[in-house]
Amino acid sequence: MQASVFEPMDRTVAETVLKETKHVLDQLGIVFFLRHGTCLGAVRDDSLITWDDDLDVGSVIGLRGLTEERMYEAVDLFSQEGFDPNVIVSEIGLEVEMRKYDVPIDWNCYRIIGDNIYQWPVVQISLSLHTELKEIKFLGETFLVPNPPEDYLRQRYGPDWGIPK
Repeated sequence: MQASVFEPMDRTVAETVLKETKHVLDQLGIVFFLRHGTCLGAVRDDSLITWDDDLDVGSVIGLRGLTEERMYEAVDLFSQEGFDPNVIVSEIGLEVEMRKYDVPIDWNCYRIIGDNIYQWPVVQISLSLHTELKEIKFLGETFLVPNPPEDYLRQRYGPDWGIPK
């Protein structure tokens, strides 16, 4: 069995892909937030993480008018805009895996379960961090992150989230 080899993204191209993703979702009025390593880099470093191998954004089904039907409208528009979306349905949400300009991007649309959402690998994250998202300036644009982002990053990565590893 061969081990997976992760290759870092070209950050300049990844910035373009993130902005194009924002354009598609904004065009449809779909609210999304930066998550995982993309959020970590934006908040901690004001940059995409040098060694990251994909972009991560998310939305919550049932908040701000997002339904599965609206998500599929976005999937169609992503296709028209040159992305190659693939939808994976699970109990915790719908994951839209895409690639553009050879940069992978994951848009996860989480289901609300109790007072939480669950992020890979089944990490429980409080829904309250996603009800009033925080605006940040990143890459010359305004993006949203869980609020407060420090609490999200602590839940996701632990108390040492601010120390690059």
